[in-house]
Amino acid sequence: HSVLKRLVDSGEVKTKEAERIYYILEGKGEFTIDGSTTQVQRDDVITVPPNTTYDYKPTGDETLKVLLFMELWDN
Repeated sequence: HSVLKRLVDSGEVKTKEAERIYYILEGKGEFTIDGSTTQVQRDDVITVPPNTTYDYKPTGDETLKVLLFMELWDN
């Protein structure tokens, strides 16, 4: 796992062979997964399936702080 802080959108990425799980620690934001956008806030969990294009960013003035669970060999 790792803790990530994001102040701005950094662009789309694509998962490989393993899913990624994000737990929202602080802030509000949105995840766009395969073109579908979902609003997130503290204590939400987002699962990104394998072989999927996604992006996330904060919405508002505060930092979006997430805890990411992923396989190290899949980044």
